Amino acid sequence: MLEEAIDIVVLNRYEKLPCTLLIEILGKGKPIYVKDFESFLELQMRILFPCFDFMIDAKKLRLLEVQVEAVTKRWES
Repeated sequence: MLEEAIDIVVLNRYEKLPCTLLIEILGKGKPIYVKDFESFLELQMRILFPCFDFMIDAKKLRLLEVQVEAVTKRWES
């Protein structure tokens, strides 16, 4: 039997979720219940477009690499 990890995420307070998680949820996830599909699609685009912009900027600015370097420097001290 094939087992898959299932996570249920309520998007009522999506503003507090990081963009990486939102992209994972809305890009790969499958909605269980949607009251109004058209509104859901609008919300999906309203959430994803700024997150895509953030991820592009984060990659250009090497945000993750800079954070990892800062942590490893602290460990060396």
